[in-house]
Amino acid sequence: MAEVATFTFSDPDGYAAAFGDTRINFTITGAGDFNARLIRLKTNHLEVCWCSEDLPRIAYIRLPPERMFLSFPIGTLSLISDGVGLENGDFVLHCWGQAMHQRSGGACQWGLIAISAAELSSCAKALTGREMPLPRVSRVLCPAGSDSLEFQSSFGQACHLAESGKNLIEYSEVAEALEREMLHAVIHCLGANDADDNHKSTTASRRNHDPLRRSAERAPR
Repeated sequence: MAEVATFTFSDPDGYAAAFGDTRINFTITGAGDFNARLIRLKTNHLEVCWCSEDLPRIAYIRLPPERMFLSFPIGTLSLISDGVGLENGDFVLHCWGQAMHQRSGGACQWGLIAISAAELSSCAKALTGREMPLPRVSRVLCPAGSDSLEFQSSFGQACHLAESGKNLIEYSEVAEALEREMLHAVIHCLGANDADDNHKSTTASRRNHDPLRRSAERAPR
């Protein structure tokens, strides 16, 4: 059975605690009253989080090592993850148990997905006929437009059901279909048939376009 929950917060510590075994410390960098909202959906092999915050902040995030994680901005506002600027449609495939810094310049929305590595590999092999190698380092990926739209649609549907269709999502066949659709969308975005060098060059390209990195390179020493 799927588990769903929606939370609202007025303090960063309570918000951070709601992520469970994903450890997060928030440092608020803007003035005003903190408000955040979190939608969580958990199925047998997948956990989906939709996160919304109304103040700029820096987050130190330590991911548990048992699962694979994806993080990504939602909407038009960007995020900076370990110095790499992320735009709508980009996401980070995190390596095992990664610790990272994530920064927002204002109000933001972002997503975090945890996936069973065994289920991801099994599903990828069924779809593509090939094993999906698990990442040794984190990668910033920029999937093709159609794959990105499919992923965003599946993610949005999952969050909508978690928020407003609580009774519906409790049916096992609905949860299983949603999980399968999300896994397929993730695998298409990961590009299971791509060579590792394509992911590495994508990461390098995103780093070269990070405004904070460019500013640091131009700063006097």
